[in-house]
Amino acid sequence: MSRLIRLLLRLLMWALVGVVGIVVAAVLWISSDAGNELIREQIHEAAAPSFPNGSLVVEGVDTDLLTHFDLINVEIRDASGKPLVSLERVRLAYSLSSLVLGSVVIDEVLLVGPAIDLTVNPAGEMDILAVFGPAEVEPEVEEETLPFSGLPVDVDLNLMSISDGTISIADPAGDTLIPALDFKLSAAVRGSTVRVTGIDMDVDVDMPVDQTVRLDGGLELVGGDLKIDLDALRIGDIAVVVSGAIATAETRPVLGLNVVMDPIDPATVEALAGEAMLREAGRLEMAITGPLSDLGVAATLSGESKQGDLGLSVSADLEAEPLEWAVALEPRAFAVHALTPVVPEPFVLNGRYALEGSGTEYPEGISAKIMMEASDQNFAGEFVKSLAIHGALDAGQLELTGLTVAHSAADIAVSGSVDLVTSSAKLRLDADIPDASALRKYGVEDLGGQIHFGGGLV
Repeated sequence: MSRLIRLLLRLLMWALVGVVGIVVAAVLWISSDAGNELIREQIHEAAAPSFPNGSLVVEGVDTDLLTHFDLINVEIRDASGKPLVSLERVRLAYSLSSLVLGSVVIDEVLLVGPAIDLTVNPAGEMDILAVFGPAEVEPEVEEETLPFSGLPVDVDLNLMSISDGTISIADPAGDTLIPALDFKLSAAVRGSTVRVTGIDMDVDVDMPVDQTVRLDGGLELVGGDLKIDLDALRIGDIAVVVSGAIATAETRPVLGLNVVMDPIDPATVEALAGEAMLREAGRLEMAITGPLSDLGVAATLSGESKQGDLGLSVSADLEAEPLEWAVALEPRAFAVHALTPVVPEPFVLNGRYALEGSGTEYPEGISAKIMMEASDQNFAGEFVKSLAIHGALDAGQLELTGLTVAHSAADIAVSGSVDLVTSSAKLRLDADIPDASALRKYGVEDLGGQIHFGGGLV
């Protein structure tokens, strides 16, 4: 009996050695040129149906299956053979030994030398779409969105990197040229918590504008809440910091974000706009809060010389049909001319200009109330003690219940209706000029005393 047991153990040992030998032999063969070539051929065969009007071409494969898997010189080509997307190398490096400890460790995911070379035709269609053939129309099925419940194992991505990228898009509406693009980050997944750290992006844009874009920061998804900390976003010399969180981001997002743009650089703005827009650097502070059904934006714009500021508040129900919204501008002794050269000097605003309503299609698709109250304003040297506008817009019809202006030379009141569809109006105008001699500065001579005017305008 003992001899039989020893024989069985010996056979089992040799069987185990044989299996290990087969596995080792298979791994060694896969790692050989012949094995890599077989993988390359299988990739081509599997990918062919997805590229009916083009092809996916992989020049080489380099892998040992145990530590890394590389694709060398990868191209997506159109029917004529032109490369639309190409990469010098796609690399996935990993540690299989970590599986023993119940985790997945990905050492690096590298996209080296990606080059995108696309063309947009006059109809606005990008040539790469033709490579994949007609899009399949699938019936829309409403599915309940559930928050990320986590993974059964811990996952570490030590490095994800895009290096030496280029993008060229020829478009009748304006070409895009990015001669240098680099991006990297790290990530870790622990249950339902996802942390993305070390975000570092550098983009050199030549067209449509000549600017650099840089981004540093991180993101964290914890219990369905997305925390955002993008502490160094720069567009040219415009610096932007974004912080805060989006609660229940995957289901019913509730925003709590803070955005600070400081400085808003005049030279960068001129490069983006194509003309000088700012005399001095500006600063914008903005808070974005609430769910999509009650989204709010509160912002303050000021200039480097601190000559007043401009408050902006916006609220909207993005889920309403039609869209419901409210907008208010609140300048506080805001010297517009100090910040921008697009208005004559002096130009000082002070008051509250508010609109609230629904719809977005001007003019017939908008219904709105107009409420504007302002005081102590200066329009290019014309002092206006008070300005008030009240009215309502509905289906292209503007009912002006009151427009009153208290000017240094006259008090003016206007009321009536304006048809914005037919560009016609029926208005009542009243004007009181306490001293007509004040009109001389406007080229009106030989008048004096008090003048009152009242009448209709059609």
